[in-house]
Parts: sequence; C-alpha cells; structure tokens
Amino acid sequence: MRKCAFVASILFFLIVISVIYTGSWKNVSIAKSNKDDMIIAELQDEVELNETKEVIEEEGIDSKVSKVDKENKDNKVDKNNNTKVDKSTKDKSKKESKSDKKIKINKVEPTKKVSGRSLYIGDSRTVGIAEYAGIKNADFYANVGLSVYNVFKDKAQVKGVGKVSITKILSSKKYAKVYLMIGINELGYNYDKTIKRYREFVSYIRKLQPDAKVILQANLHVTKKRATGDKIINNKMINRYNKSIEAIADGEDIFYIDANSIFDDKAGDLSASMTSDGVHILAKYYKKWGQWIVKETADI
Repeated sequence: MRKCAFVASILFFLIVISVIYTGSWKNVSIAKSNKDDMIIAELQDEVELNETKEVIEEEGIDSKVSKVDKENKDNKVDKNNNTKVDKSTKDKSKKESKSDKKIKINKVEPTKKVSGRSLYIGDSRTVGIAEYAGIKNADFYANVGLSVYNVFKDKAQVKGVGKVSITKILSSKKYAKVYLMIGINELGYNYDKTIKRYREFVSYIRKLQPDAKVILQANLHVTKKRATGDKIINNKMINRYNKSIEAIADGEDIFYIDANSIFDDKAGDLSASMTSDGVHILAKYYKKWGQWIVKETADI
C-alpha cells in the first residue's frame, strides 16, 4: 500500500514538473517570437526609409514635399488634443491635400488678370532687358546667375510686386506670354542633367500658366576673345545648348527665338564692338534687342 502511494507521489511530481517546464518554454518561445517580430519591423522601417531617400534624390525639381517629412508628420502630436493623430485619418487628409494642390497647379486662379501681359524669366541678360530695353506691359523675374539649379531656391525682385519666388510670380497673374532665357550659367554642369532640368522647368511653367505661350530664347554668344582657351564658356558649347532648347519647342504652345543674328560678327561670335566684357552687350543695345523680341513674337 505504501509502495503504491510512493509511486503515485512520484508520478504526480513528474507531472507537475512537466507542466511547469512546458509553460516556461512556451513563455520563452513567445518572448523570442515577439523579439523577432520587433527586429523584422525595425528592418522593414529601415528599408522603407532608405527606399524613400532614394526616391527623393531621384525626383526632379517639381518635387516640393519630402516623403520623409510626410512620414514624420504621421506621428505628430495634435496641439489641441495633445494626442497622436490617427494615421488613417492623417493619410486621408494628405490625399485630399495633395489633390487640392494638384488642382491649384493645373487650374490657376490668378489674383489679377492682365490681358496681353508678358513675363520674362532669366539671368543677367534679362536683368539688362528689364533695365534698358523699354518693353511695356511686362513683368521681369530676373537674377544675376539664375539657372535651372537655383530657380526654385532664390527669389527675385519684381517691380510692383516685391521680392517673390518663381512659383509666386507664376501663380499671381495670368500671362499671355512667358519668355525664358537661361543656360549660360549652367554650362559647367552635367549636360544631360541640365537639359533634363530645363525641360522640367518648362513643363512647370506650362502647368502654372496653361494658357500662355512659352517662348524659349537662345543664349547669346560670347566674343571670340572671351571664348579662346575656355573649354566651358565658348560658342561651341552655347550652340549645343541652344540646339537642345530649340528641340523643346513644338510650334504650338512652346516657341524658340534666336537673337544672335543681330549681335554676331561675320564669324558667328558676339561682336566685340557691342560688349565690354565679352559676354554682355552694352546698355545702349538692349533697346534694339527689346524691339526685336517684340516684333519677332508679335504673331505668337
């Protein structure tokens, strides 16, 4: 009898040990599983962040909103309720906001309509046109050194408007024509990348001014003396750039004009008698240039 009781006690003890051991192992497995899930989630977040950075680096200039910033905003604390905003609501709000922004770009609502008014965008040569050409009924968005690489970063002083961004000036009025002349400041950059950005900028102008005719102006040549020995700023490079600009014109909404014929010498270089630095024409010749531009584009 005692022997049976002893055996039963041993069996009971073994069962208890087995149950305790199994439960502990299960807890360990669950903990390990949870830890693995956390590690996987962190790796996924890291991969997604890297992919996001790669996409941002590849986007062109029309890209205004950083996708990394968007993700950070998902976790922003609401200032009124001091609680985290629900991500699904935030995502929905973002989509609506993005949609609204797209509508604003494609359908410009100008604050002031000016019939037949033109906008000139450009670098130091356009600064000269603004100051000396005497062109009427026009706005000038021009900066010394303006290029496709800084046009969205810098602001320009526009007479009667103030110092504004390129987006602001393109959105503030409805223009009949938009003239663009940039390129000489970009000659030292990667050529294919520069042309790509130029095309993107032209597309951006078309989006904000869908009813305007866009007129692309050739870059003026430099003098033979200025170009001699310079592998970057020379007329061969300028002609190459101008040819790529001309290829963007479609003859319907986008046009190309080249004023080099009125300033070049017989050899096809900027006439030395019309410039003091070999790059910019003298102030007294800008009026002639302005008259030529207006006449050349009168029927566009």
